[in-house]
Amino acid sequence: MKKKGPMILLLSLISLLIFIFGVYYGKSIAKVDALDEEFVKRFPTPTEQSKGSLSSIGYETFLSPDCGVRFTYPAYLEVEKSPTKSANLKSSNGNEHISIDCTDETRQNYLKMLSLGSFKSESLTIDGELVDVYTDDKNDQTVFLIPSRETSFALTHSLFSLLRHSLTNL
Repeated sequence: MKKKGPMILLLSLISLLIFIFGVYYGKSIAKVDALDEEFVKRFPTPTEQSKGSLSSIGYETFLSPDCGVRFTYPAYLEVEKSPTKSANLKSSNGNEHISIDCTDETRQNYLKMLSLGSFKSESLTIDGELVDVYTDDKNDQTVFLIPSRETSFALTHSLFSLLRHSLTNL
């Protein structure tokens, strides 16, 4: 008769080995679950209410015959026109704004301010016209200057992309 002792020992060792690998595998799954949980805490899934509020933002078109430009802006900005060739569009909380001016004096003031600040500059072609864009990340400010005329814009970064893509000549 064969001895059963070595066979039982071998099966016990294999079972123990499978149990140890199962424990390690379970720990790695727990770590992945913890990372997933942390990710969900930092980046929550949008609710139906927040999805609806983003799509419900209306847009309007600003037209300035004096400056010869047209652009789209969010409807929550309030337009404050002045008797001169300028206008300001501001949000009710003051966090976002667009200022447009068509006087050489204001343009010269912007050029002086730009020479003193820490603005990054680039040139873009918008609607076939060269536009100088100056960005100051520290103060959340972007300035558009159209060299071929006396038109200048000052705005917050959050409105930069919208103005860049909607600005057209009259």
